[in-house]
Amino acid sequence: LYNTLDIIRWEAMYEAEGESAVTQMIEKFSRLCRMGMRTGGNTITLKEGIEHARTYLDVINFRHREKIQLEIDMQADEEAIYIPQFMLQPIMENAVVHAFDDGSSGYRIVIRACITGADLQITVRDNGKGMSREEVDQLTANMERTDVADENIGLVNVYQRIRLFYGDACGIGITSRLGEGTEIRITLPVRKHSENMEKSKGEEDGIQSFNCR
Repeated sequence: LYNTLDIIRWEAMYEAEGESAVTQMIEKFSRLCRMGMRTGGNTITLKEGIEHARTYLDVINFRHREKIQLEIDMQADEEAIYIPQFMLQPIMENAVVHAFDDGSSGYRIVIRACITGADLQITVRDNGKGMSREEVDQLTANMERTDVADENIGLVNVYQRIRLFYGDACGIGITSRLGEGTEIRITLPVRKHSENMEKSKGEEDGIQSFNCR
């Protein structure tokens, strides 16, 4: 796959006599594929997670004249903290597809991270159309289920995967208002090394639990 993409990219560069929007799209998409097929432990550094999210938005923005803006606020050592793979990108995809209605005019996503005691707190906030209280309650309830509609599957997968890794020592909270946007709050126990994590790991470490609400 990578070799084929490289051949297409070089052919496009030859035709365009240098870099073009098409060659940049191919390069970004190839990078996104490599990130998605990363092998090894099932956790990555927070820095890699942010780069995955940034690359995903770069690919999405190729089709928008007015780009969706991404703001990053890291108050943690992003090279020393590890998070599960594929955690941030599905949440951003929810914002792009549902909160922004596939548009981009004036839209923004803000990712913040900080450490509070033994917990890593990550928030992903968008300024999209938001949800009603009933929609938030339904989405929160759906995170405990496996038979959910396609539009909720990304966030449900993230929630169930981190629960598999950390047990009750993690959680996701949702805050949203119609016309004002949505904020997803993720709480994870701090991890400073990559590992294939098991459900009992957080319980063995005695880290205080955080319940979704």
